[in-house]
Amino acid sequence: MPTMELSALDLRLEHTRKRDSAYEKQLLSSIMERDILDPLLVSLCKETGGTVLVDGFKRYRCAEKLNKNIVMVEYIGEDVVDGVLSFIRRDQTGTLCILEQAALIEELHKKYGLGLSDIAR
Repeated sequence: MPTMELSALDLRLEHTRKRDSAYEKQLLSSIMERDILDPLLVSLCKETGGTVLVDGFKRYRCAEKLNKNIVMVEYIGEDVVDGVLSFIRRDQTGTLCILEQAALIEELHKKYGLGLSDIAR
């Protein structure tokens, strides 16, 4: 599994995800005991040549608190649009609430210029 420095991740999508301090506190305890078990989901960014964090913001913040500078990542897209669409499709467990889904769709529509019919497909 590839790894990456936390500081190299672009957090531009963080505003699309809800914070849950109670869950994050539990996650922090778990990470202290067993480390981060699931990789952070990332996408390449054609505009900057960097890497955008798509999912794993709570794990990211916990890693920061614990001074873990290197995390496992899984690439899920060749660009931000591809990564976000891939993430939405993968969400079989329902981790995204309706507000988060809407925020990601709005991001694709307004910032990346995708039409709603393109997003729906």
